[in-house]
Amino acid sequence: MDAILAAVVVVTLVVTATTAVRARRAGHPLGAGIRGVGAARSVGTGLAIAAAGMLTTTGLMALAGVAHVDGVTVDPALLLLGLLVFSLSGYVEELLFRVLMLGGLVRLTGRPWLALALMAVAVGAFHLATTAHTTVLSVASSTLGGVMYGVAFLRTGTLWLGLGVHIGWNWFQGTVLGFTVSGTDDYSGALLQVHTSGADWLGGGSYGPEGSVLSLVGRLVIIGLIVLVTRPGPDRP
Repeated sequence: MDAILAAVVVVTLVVTATTAVRARRAGHPLGAGIRGVGAARSVGTGLAIAAAGMLTTTGLMALAGVAHVDGVTVDPALLLLGLLVFSLSGYVEELLFRVLMLGGLVRLTGRPWLALALMAVAVGAFHLATTAHTTVLSVASSTLGGVMYGVAFLRTGTLWLGLGVHIGWNWFQGTVLGFTVSGTDDYSGALLQVHTSGADWLGGGSYGPEGSVLSLVGRLVIIGLIVLVTRPGPDRP
């Protein structure tokens, strides 16, 4: 089943990427270009938005009694390594799923919100096929994450705001707060060591906060903030 899902996502990506590249050759921007300080400003805004969303999720988990701090430490090397790893992985995902897949789907369907829904489903399927300890809630959270990053792309026309949100969501969650990120804790715990408890649907279990229903609240907060700080324009897809 996992192999079939992965194959469907790959085929979808190939078709949509081909469409996006052809549109670029016809003069339509992909949305991956760097425009002076604007890209850096957008990434910074995305980081701040992600921090708000992750703090919302963490605060709710703490109030529910399923998130507990075990210790505090300072590991500058791990902080930087986590930032680097999540920046690189986030960029690759934004390029593939937002610039190429979502951009291509917009061209193919002519309906941005239909394209957004299809891309988000592909993101959920991708996480289901490639990550360990997945649950119904973790897949739902990943799918909503696809919506989250996709809204940022559609409303700005570039990947940079979504990239900042993507980096921040993973880095604050894992490296800073010490949670497991999508089933792995390889880059977690540079400042805090946090463990979760309780029922998996509330504490997230082995998958981390993204397996908790409370992560959906944090993601909705992020979507709301993205809408709040962006304004659609005539040059955006």
